[in-house]
Amino acid sequence: MDLEKEYLRLFVGPGHVKCPPYESIYRKDRPILEKGLVMGPSTADVRRRYAEADLVLAKNFNDLPDHIAVEMEFMHFLCTEELRALEEGDPQESVKRRKMQQEFLREHLEPWIDGFAECILRSTSSSFHKSAANLLKTFVKSESEHFQGCSSH
Repeated sequence: MDLEKEYLRLFVGPGHVKCPPYESIYRKDRPILEKGLVMGPSTADVRRRYAEADLVLAKNFNDLPDHIAVEMEFMHFLCTEELRALEEGDPQESVKRRKMQQEFLREHLEPWIDGFAECILRSTSSSFHKSAANLLKTFVKSESEHFQGCSSH
């Protein structure tokens, strides 16, 4: 299977996109007329959280801020900032970044990742894409469990 063609078919187009990679598409907590549409309230909240973390999307970035790649990059950014703060001896900043990770995971990744991954799993025969979908589900579940374990101490 040609991975590039399958990627385009699943996530980009042309034509009908099987599994759009945007949070706002999969959110179930939206009014009926907004379900399945991009640029909903979750997209605005994602943009706000990026700004609160002092993260600015590149000027040449021309996709939506709730794209899976951007949301995962944001988690990476927060982890990196948490580590930097620890290394620089700033525990308050480290705790702040960790809390941002926990909230973003709970409020933005957990509500839609399973639906997105399930879409991929039922829409492709590509073992690569199926493995990536399962890895994504496992990562989000693992992070959720990690933060739940930290909260109980």
